[in-house]
Amino acid sequence: MTSRRFLLLGAGLALALAALLVGFNVLMDEFGLYGLRQSPIRIWGYERASKFLLAQRYVPEHFEGLLVGSSSADMLMDTRRLEGYAVYNLSITGGNICEVGRIAREALKRGHIRVLVLSLSPYLTKDCRMKTNELEPGLKNAALGSLFTLRFYQSKLRLLAHPEGDSFRDSWYGFQYDIPLPVEQRGGARERPASADNPVDPEAARNLAELVQEARARGVRVLAFFHPLLHPEKNGTYPEPYLRQMRSLLAGIDQLWDFNDGTFPQLTGDAACFFDGAHLSAKGAGLVLAEIGRRLDATVGRDPAQAKAFGRQP
Repeated sequence: MTSRRFLLLGAGLALALAALLVGFNVLMDEFGLYGLRQSPIRIWGYERASKFLLAQRYVPEHFEGLLVGSSSADMLMDTRRLEGYAVYNLSITGGNICEVGRIAREALKRGHIRVLVLSLSPYLTKDCRMKTNELEPGLKNAALGSLFTLRFYQSKLRLLAHPEGDSFRDSWYGFQYDIPLPVEQRGGARERPASADNPVDPEAARNLAELVQEARARGVRVLAFFHPLLHPEKNGTYPEPYLRQMRSLLAGIDQLWDFNDGTFPQLTGDAACFFDGAHLSAKGAGLVLAEIGRRLDATVGRDPAQAKAFGRQP
């Protein structure tokens, strides 16, 4: 065999393998990018990248609402409990508004999104640091076959082999189960309030304002709430400068309420509603979701046709 024929054969095999890899990823359609999946899609790890890809097509085609926040809105906030509404939880563990906002804007560009619900806490706006460089348009091409897809399938196989460690085991609507904390933190630790001197990072504030502005420009109803804390009357709630700045940034939205203003004692006064003072237990998440549902009823209204079209259950 001549060197020329050898090179041609090698190139042909490489192209065939690449085509096979691309075809496999399209057929699997793990992120709903190609409209081939006829069943609900769950998350298998790499939450940021996965939700960014799901927001390209799957979320806006199958859901009518978005819940956006950091880990306090991510863990145990199962939005399937919002009966009559198909709301996807785009919150991210450890995420800030610059990350979750970028993902949410992808979903707002397309589909039938008609409501955006923001879970507010100082962590969401304390900085604007991107914790991954994957939240870019090029990730869609990487999903066809790359080191990213290799890592993704490694994570999927690992969770299939060890389901006891799968915090996304029921993530059809995007949420996670709680992540165990050290015993010494349970019942005592809580999210630290933002600095009274600099309650919100300026870049984070700009990103939050832009997300709300884009949503409203598209006719999306915007609701927001200050995430509950355990015993705010004893431990202190979020600093007043933070509350003032957030209320100013969100002036004009459809609904804004504070779970820590003393009107929700059944939630903020019950340690069983939290597993670390800020992150909710299943009981606390249920109470928060029930209030979100009441606010949606008053602001948006249930649309059975929408819920049937986009609220597919696994």
